[in-house]
Amino acid sequence: PGGLLMAATNKDRPDRPLTLDDLPPLPEPDHATLRVEQRRGVAVVFGVISLCIGVTHGVLIPCGGSLGLAAWWACAALVQAAALLALCCFAVLYYGDPGVVRRSESACFPLPPAVEARVRAGENATALNNIIEGRDTFCVRCLVWRRADDGPPHHHCRTCNRCVRQFDHHCGVFGRCIAGGRSSGEQTAVAPPLPHSTGDGAEPL
Repeated sequence: PGGLLMAATNKDRPDRPLTLDDLPPLPEPDHATLRVEQRRGVAVVFGVISLCIGVTHGVLIPCGGSLGLAAWWACAALVQAAALLALCCFAVLYYGDPGVVRRSESACFPLPPAVEARVRAGENATALNNIIEGRDTFCVRCLVWRRADDGPPHHHCRTCNRCVRQFDHHCGVFGRCIAGGRSSGEQTAVAPPLPHSTGDGAEPL
């Protein structure tokens, strides 16, 4: 009902500038796929950590006498520190922003005429192809401009259903987009594709 009322208002007042509140909701991510991928990532990380700690202690305990107490504790501390570092990286990967292009006045407007006409009519803009203007592209799913000045490439991830700056790939192990830039413009390391990573999670325009 709210969407119909908004569409009616936009039709009745075609001269009224559109705002962010007039835009339709963002598309929903593929939650089912993301849940499976994220559980897989948790299993991989904690499985590898448990294996490394278990093997290390399995070797250190029998050899404790020959290594000496100081060396034994140094090896144990090293493994524990590596495990803690892995968990910290895991948390950053899960909770960090890979560089999603978020809706804002500057990111969404001005709307391309064809998109604006559909928004005012209450119609879905996804029936259109992405709009290309010079070096910039407009995503008809997220309804945001992907500016070339932000650094290429920008892609729309089909699993996360969001446009991501400097997109590299969608990781099928951790259920996260791997990209080279955060929304603040800071550069982050681009992780290499993992064995089960999928490189087909993006749409080029």
